[in-house]
Amino acid sequence: LLTASDASDGLVSKARRLSTGYNVPIISLPFTKVELGNALGRRMAGIIVSTDAGMSAAFASKLETEFPGTCTEQLGELQKQAQRMAQRRKEAERHRSNLRHGKKGR
Repeated sequence: LLTASDASDGLVSKARRLSTGYNVPIISLPFTKVELGNALGRRMAGIIVSTDAGMSAAFASKLETEFPGTCTEQLGELQKQAQRMAQRRKEAERHRSNLRHGKKGR
């Protein structure tokens, strides 16, 4: 969950409450709502949410490179989540393959 630097306290507080219990890292970006909105093709955006752990980790990594210290703590958690998701995808693909072709090694 990414927040604009000028997002209202109420909006950020609501986002924190909604993300509690879901282990969602919150990163405060060094960009304004207008800058975020322009990047997304909208007028303004106070909060951006990504459901793809890999994309979120890549974005946070790039952000940390460009703006050191912005999301050091959150980057580690996002990378762990991305690794877990990649592992689950591999396991699901192996399972589908086993169903189609039978388990190898019999």
